[in-house]
Amino acid sequence: MLKTLMVAVAFGAVAAVAVWMVVAGSGKARFKLGKSFEYNTKALEQVAPELIAWQELDPINPGLSELRGLAVGPDDAICVAGDKVVMVLGPDGEQLRSITLEAAPMCLAVDENGLLYIGMKDHVEVYDAGGAKKDSWLNQGDRAFLTSIAVADDSVYVADAGNRWVTRYDTNGKNPGRITGKNDARNVNGFFVPSPNFDVATDEGRSVWIVDPGRHAIVQYRASGEVITSWGNGGVAIDSFCGCCSPSHIALRSDGSFVTSERGLERVKVHGPGGEFINVVVAPKDFDDDTEGMDLAVDSNDRILVLDPSRKQVRVFVEKE
Repeated sequence: MLKTLMVAVAFGAVAAVAVWMVVAGSGKARFKLGKSFEYNTKALEQVAPELIAWQELDPINPGLSELRGLAVGPDDAICVAGDKVVMVLGPDGEQLRSITLEAAPMCLAVDENGLLYIGMKDHVEVYDAGGAKKDSWLNQGDRAFLTSIAVADDSVYVADAGNRWVTRYDTNGKNPGRITGKNDARNVNGFFVPSPNFDVATDEGRSVWIVDPGRHAIVQYRASGEVITSWGNGGVAIDSFCGCCSPSHIALRSDGSFVTSERGLERVKVHGPGGEFINVVVAPKDFDDDTEGMDLAVDSNDRILVLDPSRKQVRVFVEKE
C-alpha cells in the first residue's frame, strides 16, 4: 500500500502554502498541498503486531454515499451524519429512523436524552429523539465551517475550523462564549487549523478537550476558557501524531483514555488519560489509500466506532481478550 503524507507542518515546511476549500455544492472540505510536499509513507505503515490490541467486528453499513459525522446516543444508538440525512441505527446496525435535512450535515452530537445537535456548515440545528426539528441556531457567517460538536450538561461546544475557535453555548443556543486558543504568555496567537480537522470532546468532569491540530496537541479547558493541561507531539513514531494536522478526531473512553485518529498516516490509537501511548486500534494497512474523515465514537461498552468514509461504513472494534 502506498500513501502520501502531507508534511508541511510536521516537518517544518512553510504552512502558508496550505490551502483548504469547500467543494461547491457538496459541503465537503478538501485539503491539498503541492506535490513537493508529498512524502512516501510506505515504511511508516508497518505496526508491530503486538501493539494492535483490538479486533474488528462486522462493520455497519448506514447506506449513505458520503459519511461525515458519528455519535453515540442513549441505548448505544449509532447516529451517522452524511448526504443530507442523519441515520439513527441500533448497536448492531439496524435502522431505527432517519432525519432528512435541507443541506449536508458536517458533524453531530447527542445528549443523554437523545436530543441531536447537528452541525451544518455555518449553523447548528437541533432535533428531538423522534426526529422533529426543534431549533436552528444563529448563522455564524461566511467564514464558518463547523467540524465538531460536544455536549456536557448545560453546555454545547461547537468547533469552527473556518473561524478557528470553539464556541460554548447553553443548550438553547444562547449566551455564546468563545475559546480562541490565544495565550499571550506563551506567544500563541490562537488555534493552528491548517485544514478542516478541528475536533472537540467533553469528559465527565465537565471540562472540554480541544484538538490544536497544527500543533499536534490536545488541550483541556475549563468551561471558562482557562487552560488546564495539554499533551501531544508531532512525529512519525507510534506515540506521536503524524501529518499536517493530527489528531483529526478524538473520543474519550469510560476510563478517561483517548481514542485518536490521524490523517496523512491513517491510524487509530489509544492513549492514556495523561497522553501516554497504550496501543493501536487500526493500523495504516487496514485503511484504503487516502482515507480521511475518520470520526470516532465510544459506546457504553467501550466499543470503538470508526467512521470510514472510503468504505462507507462504521467499523466496530472490541479489545482483544
